Amino acid sequence: MFRLLTCFALCLFVSTSYAEIESSKSFNVPVNSNQKLVITGFKGTIDLIPSGDSQNLRIKIERVSTSPTGFGDEVQAWISAWVPKVEKTEKAISVKFQEPALREFWERKDSFVVIPEYKIQVTGISVPTEVYWAKGVVNARDWKSALNVTLNTGEVDFSKIEGEVKAFVQSGSVKISDQKGGVFVNTYDGKVMIRNVDGQTEIENFSGLTSVDKIQGNLRLSSYNGKTKISDIKGGLNFDMKVGTLDIDDLDGSLRGENGDGTVKARISGTPDVRVRSAAGSVNLRVPHKYAAQVNVGSSEGELRIPGNIRVQRGDNMRWAVGRLQGGGEREGQIFARSQSGNIVVNANE
Repeated sequence: MFRLLTCFALCLFVSTSYAEIESSKSFNVPVNSNQKLVITGFKGTIDLIPSGDSQNLRIKIERVSTSPTGFGDEVQAWISAWVPKVEKTEKAISVKFQEPALREFWERKDSFVVIPEYKIQVTGISVPTEVYWAKGVVNARDWKSALNVTLNTGEVDFSKIEGEVKAFVQSGSVKISDQKGGVFVNTYDGKVMIRNVDGQTEIENFSGLTSVDKIQGNLRLSSYNGKTKISDIKGGLNFDMKVGTLDIDDLDGSLRGENGDGTVKARISGTPDVRVRSAAGSVNLRVPHKYAAQVNVGSSEGELRIPGNIRVQRGDNMRWAVGRLQGGGEREGQIFARSQSGNIVVNANE
């Protein structure tokens, strides 16, 4: 489920070298309507900045790291041979780096330490963009096209993007705000902050902290032992959690999920539409008092804490309760929950 970053190589079939550039130099590249931008490299910062009605991309590449000391002439020669390049094909404009193709360099334990660090600034027309980067920061503001970033370690910071956004980050942070379009985030141990999205959102965060606020659209969440806080969702929420915590505040939509030993708390603001299963973890649901929702909950070993008008029955293998909440007259909604040993709590007091 969780993808690992395995390589940073980009293969192009037929390409023409547009320019070989020295560090700290900028140039303009004309862009066709069917071309995308692909950036492949190792260390540094990437900034994507849209600019007016320009049909070009102005790409500035600046080497920002100083040459390390204490290495022999051979290593210094390898560092000097690190040359950024731009290539243009019919379908893509690529920014990549002509690294030393020598086994002796890559077999060194300190090879990544001596790789030069660059700052890449792309200004001009918004085009579909792919970034394959090892370590650093990727920033974009007001970019009006799709973004796809694969980053081993570092930060992704996107704001006011119009188009689908995908971010694959091994460790670090992902921040996406004021997004128009779908969002997909996959991280192993990352801090994920998503705010104000108009579109379908999917987050896979194995063990990191996740915060989601103001989503218009369906949300799918997968986590193993991370902590997740979700608020102000207008759309369905589907989760798969093992041993983490999930705190949901103000959900106007359906709730579906599988929970292992984690803790699930949810405040439903709209018509209750809940179907949750849990192993040893607890499930705590708060629903609006105005809905007389149908309740069907049961647990093999856990406790059931529900409004007193619904009778808890005990059988040989399960406690269960079936009935309807005493709401304000609207006989709408349903709540279904099952657990092995976790407690199930249903409150209707808002």
